[in-house]
Amino acid sequence: MQLWESGGVVAMNNALQRAEQHHNNCTSKCDIFVANLDDDDVWSTEHLSELLSIFRRFPSVVFAWTKGYYCNNAGNPYPGITVPQDRVNNWSGSFGGSILHSSWAWKMEVFRGFRYRGQWDFPPNFQGGRVADGDLFDVARAYIIAKKLDYYHSNQATIEHLVEMGRECAKNGPLWYPD
Repeated sequence: MQLWESGGVVAMNNALQRAEQHHNNCTSKCDIFVANLDDDDVWSTEHLSELLSIFRRFPSVVFAWTKGYYCNNAGNPYPGITVPQDRVNNWSGSFGGSILHSSWAWKMEVFRGFRYRGQWDFPPNFQGGRVADGDLFDVARAYIIAKKLDYYHSNQATIEHLVEMGRECAKNGPLWYPD
């Protein structure tokens, strides 16, 4: 088992539990959004404001994500498609794939109880991917599709993936890099 495949599961689930408790105890209108920044990614200064603007502009949206720069993508934003920005459910084709995990956010009120699975949580005969953030995305995606919930993809590139499988990536795009 690789540490990067399960090491953050306990911390991430602790944060989700605390956010859910805060949401459950909220006495007035309480909008809680969940976003995750993996240890091998960086957000631009516009990332959170871009996601929040999506949720404000399209109140029915429960899941949103942005483009980003990914290893071996020749300095081009990933995914390499452009989608309409004037409507929800704007992903072409079936919803899923091509999402950098640090680029997405969701509304806590819709996804209460969703948690990351650690390597130890999978049944012995499980055939899918076992990387915690990818697994949680697959569960969220299936839920969104089954419930016909609204989602939104921004064409703005607001994250950069810095390491893939333990190897540093070439720095792409115009993002800042702290010294």
